[in-house]
Order: sequence, then C-alpha cells, then structure tokens
Amino acid sequence: MARTVALDEATLAGFRNGDEVAVRSVYRHYSGLAMAVALRVVGDRGRAEEAVQQAFLQAWRSASSFETGRDLAPWLATITRRAAIDIQRREARRPASALEDADPGDPALIAPPPSEDQVWEAAQVRLAIAALPDDEREIVRLQHM
Repeated sequence: MARTVALDEATLAGFRNGDEVAVRSVYRHYSGLAMAVALRVVGDRGRAEEAVQQAFLQAWRSASSFETGRDLAPWLATITRRAAIDIQRREARRPASALEDADPGDPALIAPPPSEDQVWEAAQVRLAIAALPDDEREIVRLQHM
C-alpha cells in the first residue's frame, strides 16, 4: 500500500475543530486509503463504501480527540478497519439465501394478483379510498388494512 503524504498542520487543526472545509479535505486526501483498507476486510465494494462512510463519520465525531502532531493515516485506517469488521460481522449474522431457493408458498413472498381483472379492481378500490375525506379514509384503513 502506498504511503500517503500527511496534510498540513492547519488542515489537521481545522479537522480537530470540526471545520467543514478541513473535514472535506481530509476525506478527499484519505478516502482512497480508507477504501483500500475496507475493501481488504469485507471484499465487497458496496460494503466497503459503507464502512468508509461509517469510518469518516466516526472520525469526524472523534476528531477533537486526535492527538496533535500525529499522522492521521494510521488513525483513520484503524477506524476504517474496525468499521469494516463490524459490517462484516453484522452481515455474517444475517441469514441470506437465493430468491430461487425460497418456497413459493412462503407467506413472506408477495405474489401479483392472478388476473388483469383483479388488478383493475384493486386499483379502483385504491382510487375510491383515496377519494374519501381524510377521517373516513382513516377509518377504512384502520378497519380493513
């Protein structure tokens, strides 16, 4: 991994103080490093992007605790790595299976109405409910939906 050049002290001071311009500058400067770290941990670009977002949000919230005179890169890389590990663990706990493996009779699956007539009737009912005054529409919603 290529070594990044540190930012100037004024930008780092602004980052520690929560200055928006400095925070953006830190993001532009270190987002590539953070993405490389996250991608190495999670192995998926979408989850790596999520980890980078979480890492920079956490870094922004903790910026005032960053020690003056230290290099920001290792600190951000550590935060990013931890965020990526958290995402990886969360995803590992979430059961996943292919849609093709789902039982067609599973009530969690939504099936379209079997005919065009039923689709038309459902649309007409929705239009009629939408045309009701607010209080009557709420009664129908509470009673039937």
